[in-house]
Amino acid sequence: MSIQDLWDQAEQTGEPVDVGNMVVCDICDKDFTESDESGGFIFAGKAYCPDCSDRGRRNIVSYKEEHLIQAVCNEGQSFRAFVLEARGGHNTIHVKKMKLEDL
Repeated sequence: MSIQDLWDQAEQTGEPVDVGNMVVCDICDKDFTESDESGGFIFAGKAYCPDCSDRGRRNIVSYKEEHLIQAVCNEGQSFRAFVLEARGGHNTIHVKKMKLEDL
């Protein structure tokens, strides 16, 4: 099952969906579940993979938003392990529909 399938399920049911140990870059959607590639960071709650980190960091610096980088992958640590550690066992996705007046 793909990450998009899981997001669709969460949207359709309105219930949390467990993604288990699946790790996908929040920027490019590349699947790192079986990868040992190292690198990346978390910025404003989004995981930037090793492939997206250089361009992402340049953009972040250009907007002076470095303070929003929450964590950086340790050298030699896989992006997959980094993201799973950052989740702290919280492996569910949620889609909550809101009314405009709730915003």
